Amino acid sequence: MRGRFAVILGFVGATLLAWPATAAAQADAKGCRDHPAVSRMPNYYIVACSTVQLDAHEFLDPDAQGKKTISVEGKMFLIDYQVKAGAEPASSL
Repeated sequence: MRGRFAVILGFVGATLLAWPATAAAQADAKGCRDHPAVSRMPNYYIVACSTVQLDAHEFLDPDAQGKKTISVEGKMFLIDYQVKAGAEPASSL
């Protein structure tokens, strides 16, 4: 129990220490840019990105009511956006 508490406390502490540095960074991460098919939302910047040349992802098949998955293969782009400090985050739809 004590070990678990120490791990949780360490994670929370590390997150709190890293947050001001992340919030202060308002420029896109080095080497990152928006995907050409997606326009950026106002007041957001790119925190991290990666591209995988060939990967697969499992999606739930809507016709099977969540009982079956479909595997889609191809190039994968991962782009992580964060709201700029002091800006209003977008609402969930």
